[in-house]
Amino acid sequence: MNSIYAGKRVLSIGARRRVLEALTEALNRQGFSAVWTNRHKDVSFLIREFDALAQAYREQNPDVTIVDGLAPITNLLVDQIKLACLPDDVLPVRPETDRERHLVIETRESCHLTIKHYTLNWLFQSKETVLVNETVDAGRHKFPFKRSGGRNFVTVLQDGIVTGVTSL
Repeated sequence: MNSIYAGKRVLSIGARRRVLEALTEALNRQGFSAVWTNRHKDVSFLIREFDALAQAYREQNPDVTIVDGLAPITNLLVDQIKLACLPDDVLPVRPETDRERHLVIETRESCHLTIKHYTLNWLFQSKETVLVNETVDAGRHKFPFKRSGGRNFVTVLQDGIVTGVTSL
């Protein structure tokens, strides 16, 4: 598969085997070279001590990028990893909400804009909705947005490249 992610290596570490397997499979389909592990004497300790682990990886390889997953939602995790691998010539965007309950996105150039809304309820059930899928001009754009119960996340893609991920 020829993609901008080809050759990018990802090691996923966590406690939930099913989440790790789904994430690894999804990343590999996108062109990443991904593997996972939950083999550590105490994964919860590893996660609590994440900063020490991240520092050890950075000392071993200063080019390493650490991504702390927002939620156990496969597509959201894939989008976070894609954002961490954003090409140098693409600037990230920061999705925000305003007082009128609009989602506000500023684009620097005309593009095909896709905005995905992920939700995670207290039962750890997730839902993905495409809020916007249209071509826009450069500038500030407002879109109606309604938070749902539980945790809310938004991913922004410009011309198919993930340029923003946030928790709202």
